[in-house]
Amino acid sequence: MLETDRPVTAGNVFALKYATRLLEVELSHRRSLARLEMRLGRDLVNELVSGMDGAMAGVRTEALGYDISGPQHVIVAEWQPPRTDDTVVVALRRTLLELRSSALVSRRADMAVAVVRGDPLGAEVFSVVARTLRSATGAVGIGGPSLDVGQIPRSFSEALHALHIRSSSIDRYGVTRFDQLGIYRILDTAGGEPDLAGYVDEWLGDLQRADDTRGSDLVQTLAQYLDHGGNYDSTAESLTIHRSTLRYRLKSIRQISGFDLADPETRLNLHVATRAWRLRPHGAPFHVP
Repeated sequence: MLETDRPVTAGNVFALKYATRLLEVELSHRRSLARLEMRLGRDLVNELVSGMDGAMAGVRTEALGYDISGPQHVIVAEWQPPRTDDTVVVALRRTLLELRSSALVSRRADMAVAVVRGDPLGAEVFSVVARTLRSATGAVGIGGPSLDVGQIPRSFSEALHALHIRSSSIDRYGVTRFDQLGIYRILDTAGGEPDLAGYVDEWLGDLQRADDTRGSDLVQTLAQYLDHGGNYDSTAESLTIHRSTLRYRLKSIRQISGFDLADPETRLNLHVATRAWRLRPHGAPFHVP
């Protein structure tokens, strides 16, 4: 209504009441649709992370306006004290909208779960959720990318693993990505099998592929170098090569892997990976599913 100098008539009052009733019906209809979409979305997320046929997933997600094609990854989040309502779910949904990430979000017990399209996110997820909830007493786990619907349960398992590692660490509030766990992927398996194949591929995969392509011996060189504590003389002697050859190989290793061999944590992960690589049966390469 616009305020004017003209008096309010009975017709004006009738029109206002009629418009109010129409608005109530429209708002009620929109609320019902929103609740239905939320319930369907929750059911769909639970089915996706539990394992779902690809064709059926395509039909169901299309009906909700979600694109299930391309890389997907799973995010799980929980806050302390535990929330039994939808506050974390709503905060995670708003966060992903703010980050312009297409997602389906649901709740399982005290945990918010999201299936997200695109590349895995990082620390920004935690910071935005924490700001939305006005609380930083939470943990977020992010699984690795799944290239098809059948791999989404694996990404969910990885997200739970990452969340478990974060919640059990000294700094238990924050975000942890599974593909950045390093040695924790095999030290803490949360009741599952050690992910040796994935761990070795993460740290040595590029070097192994270079060896296969070039016929070089970079992984073995790195293993000997780490076993000898980075000593050039003893490493070169064990490999029966000249020091200059060793320097060239180590330069190639740094360039191909992108790792800083002077970083203590990197050296630890590479050393563990080379030890695991040596344990492969009959010299066969690890296979990553």
